Parts: sequence; structure tokens; C-alpha cells
Amino acid sequence: MEEMNKKINSQTIEASRYQQQWMYETARNNNNKESEFQETLLQTLNRIETKLDILLMNRHK
Repeated sequence: MEEMNKKINSQTIEASRYQQQWMYETARNNNNKESEFQETLLQTLNRIETKLDILLMNRHK
């Protein structure tokens, strides 16, 4: 019985480590995706701002 408990405990610990690793990887991937999204959004907003500036300068000519 004690041997069986040790085996179950080691399997539980191994599963817990796997779950923690999976959660870490998932969080890291989500952060990367969010960071890429934010960077893309910022670039898009900068391009829009530049185009608006050009339009305003052309309007005042």
C-alpha cells in the first residue's frame, strides 16, 4: 500500500509539473501575441496619423 501511495504521489507531482509548464508556456505565448498585436496596432495608428498630417498640410496649401 505504501509503495502504491509513493507511485501515485510521484505521478501526481509529475502531472503537476507538466501542468505548471503548460500554464507557463500558454501565458508566455499569450503575452507574445498580445505584444505583437499592440505593436501592430501602434504601427497602424502611426501610419494613420502620418496620413492625416499629410492631408492637413495639403489642405492648407
